[in-house]
Amino acid sequence: MRLYETVAGQGVTGRERGVRSELVVLLLAVAGCRGPTEHREAPVSSSSARPEAAAAPCAKGPPQGDGEAALFPLSAGGLCIDRHAELSRHGRPGDPPLDAACAVLGIDCDRLKRFGLRRLTSLRYADAAGSPTRATLSVLGFDDAELALAASSERIATALEVGQPVRALDGPDLTLLGDTNVVVVRGERIILAGLANERLAPAELVRETERRLPELTRGLAARLPRDTPPPALSLLPDEGRLPLSVRYEGFDLLGITGVGRGARARYEEPGRRYEVVALVRGDADAADDVMETVRKVEGARRIKQAPYGAVRFRLSDGPEPVDWVFGRRESVVIGVGAPVPAKGPKRSAKPPDRNLLRMKALLDRRPERVTPAGRGGASTR
Repeated sequence: MRLYETVAGQGVTGRERGVRSELVVLLLAVAGCRGPTEHREAPVSSSSARPEAAAAPCAKGPPQGDGEAALFPLSAGGLCIDRHAELSRHGRPGDPPLDAACAVLGIDCDRLKRFGLRRLTSLRYADAAGSPTRATLSVLGFDDAELALAASSERIATALEVGQPVRALDGPDLTLLGDTNVVVVRGERIILAGLANERLAPAELVRETERRLPELTRGLAARLPRDTPPPALSLLPDEGRLPLSVRYEGFDLLGITGVGRGARARYEEPGRRYEVVALVRGDADAADDVMETVRKVEGARRIKQAPYGAVRFRLSDGPEPVDWVFGRRESVVIGVGAPVPAKGPKRSAKPPDRNLLRMKALLDRRPERVTPAGRGGASTR
């Protein structure tokens, strides 16, 4: 799925500097032993003594708990379940509140609750070799898969906007967010893995994160079912798309009240930057409701003799005003927007409407049937 090329997502805060898992580092004492000698042989030197079994950093089995406990791998990436660790659950009936877990993990609970965060489960991992490196593996459960996807992609988009390091890792769907966290979406869950070692320099910690966390994260992700991607994502073209720019909006796309959920991505071609948005509804009437909502945007107007009932309008609530053209074909709505160009010398001929041409090209080539998935309609929040 295309969005998972990036992912993100998108622990997560609005404009803060990345997801920083504040992990508690346990210093394990390694005790040497000196056993009795036989036949009055020389005493065993302390350097050759075997450590007590109790000093081993790894747990002997999975944590106690319900079926969710069995999802966590015993070991991966040179990390193992810490022998002192207990499965931490928050948010469900009888569990501590979510806010307590969010405070420990350094994530913004209020923002995630807006996306339907309902439960959070975490487990601590130790370095099997005995170093102070520690990891925390967390599973965040949401109301539905589209909202989990939206929460992740919004976080990735925010990180990119503020210049925080974000990049796709090897594999179809892992994202390195910040310096020490890996994120992946699986259905209605977000998996968040974070690494800590106070003895490592920042650059060394980044290398350790890239070496260890992807394997640990995949160990958990492989045990969770994938969800069918929202069909709107498949309508975003590949050509010219900027890396890590795909985003799924869980509420009202572009902030237009009543439009509902949809996908968007940024593109670049010589001399031009633009964005494409795609929405899929249950039938043509529902998609036409989207167009009716768009036609109510201040300043919106129909484009005469244009295909697909094309509508033009301008949004000025971002860093720069953007001109948009929207059109509908059956149950699909496509919009193409580009920043308003600076005024230049007058031209003898009117330039072509590139937004309209791009929108038409995308709807012309749309597959004959696109089946909606999940709750793609108007936001109820």
